[in-house]
Amino acid sequence: IEFVGKNKFKVELKADPNWFQIPANREAHRNFSILRCIVSAFMLFERGPSFMASAIRSVIHFPEPESRPVLIPEPDSSIPTGLPFADYRSTRDNFVSGGLYGTLEPFLQGYRAYQPLDLHAPRWREKNPRGSFQEWRQTTKAFVIDCLHYDPGPVDLKAETLEVQQRDGYRAERVAFNTAPWSRVEGWFLCPDGSDGPFPAVILLHSWGGPMLLGKDRYVSRGKSHPRLIQFLKDSYSGRFMAEDLVRRGYAVLVIDAFHFGSRLPWGAWFLQQRTEPMMPPPLDPLDLDPEAFDELNSKAVEMVSHGNRYLRWAGTTWAGVNFWDDSRCVDYLVSRPEVDPSRIGCVGHSGGGWRAHLLAGLDDRIAASVSSCWTTIGHWQHLYSFVGTVGYFSELPDLWRRLDVPDLALLAAPRSAMVISGQHDHLFAPEGMEEAARQIADGFSWAGIPDRFRFLYPPKAHCFHQEEQNAAWAWFDRWLRD
Repeated sequence: IEFVGKNKFKVELKADPNWFQIPANREAHRNFSILRCIVSAFMLFERGPSFMASAIRSVIHFPEPESRPVLIPEPDSSIPTGLPFADYRSTRDNFVSGGLYGTLEPFLQGYRAYQPLDLHAPRWREKNPRGSFQEWRQTTKAFVIDCLHYDPGPVDLKAETLEVQQRDGYRAERVAFNTAPWSRVEGWFLCPDGSDGPFPAVILLHSWGGPMLLGKDRYVSRGKSHPRLIQFLKDSYSGRFMAEDLVRRGYAVLVIDAFHFGSRLPWGAWFLQQRTEPMMPPPLDPLDLDPEAFDELNSKAVEMVSHGNRYLRWAGTTWAGVNFWDDSRCVDYLVSRPEVDPSRIGCVGHSGGGWRAHLLAGLDDRIAASVSSCWTTIGHWQHLYSFVGTVGYFSELPDLWRRLDVPDLALLAAPRSAMVISGQHDHLFAPEGMEEAARQIADGFSWAGIPDRFRFLYPPKAHCFHQEEQNAAWAWFDRWLRD
């Protein structure tokens, strides 16, 4: 760092080209890291040159040519790693360290290396050479369910239809049903016209990102529009209401509001703060708000997520557990409908919905086919690459990550069919993580004896589920739920 005048300085970054090699499609990530470094320098300028230099070095690390990241030890090392060394040997030259936790990073690395990961499929197979896929799946599935720390037990759905709309080629019903003795959800059930039923059905699992004021309304039009909804649909889904596209293809469709979204926001919440009015107003229709009011209210909803997670944990449960059992009750609801063929039910989700698709397909054997878009990675790479926008409260399962990794969740869907979609230019996930995860899942499906039931789609796209990817997903459902 060279100071060239009052309040002016120049930052020079150097790396050994023989070690720090970044392929062309990683260039954007490197530039972002450098920009983040320089912004940090400006923010820390008043703390002094030495503090600023230290802070910058903590943002971007350029190891000496002969040094190696501690998370990738030599094969004969006595320290266990998150994954077998061979999995990452080929990626060493492209290793990019980012999102590290400063002086506390050695603590995290040491603890991650200490974890047994004994249910991680490649490691389990190595330790149990005569073990079968069915043995691994039975043990791992039971473990994952236990890690959710949420089991509402048998539930009377007490389903009701609140509203019926006859639309062009299909019927739209606004429905409500219980997902626990203490929880009731609203959703949209769409069913094709005609007498060709019972129909195959698909559960749509909406994403975590996007306006929290909207959940199910991202996938089904209510006849209202809003600038924020229009922009979100354009960016994420090619401007399409996906439920309506699916029902016109001959599928019954169900989508609900996930916990802390849409109708399930903590309307009227105070959170025991020194306030003269609730932090959230009584229930209202977000689509009636002007953009400025919409943004302000949505910011409050986002702000309250951390409060909600504390309440869930203090109650002894997890966000992921609530999500899974709500989604599994969606299967219960579809099975209860005479218009639906219970042997032909699938699920699809994007981003945080892709995470939900992994859990639902892996833990509920009634899901015959699944599609997970833009939430598949390796824990090792995600730790190094980025937590922002990816690892949220919905995936906080400390017990789980001690013994397995993300690809294992996707593999639990076998022997049923599963498609994974990742974008080559998805800024939220390391390409190495996405590619290695897909390799492990494919290897697992081969181990299960059904390699044709897994497909990995890797388009040159960002973090989105556009029309091209949707069409590929619908074709996947056509293959496994219709043919």
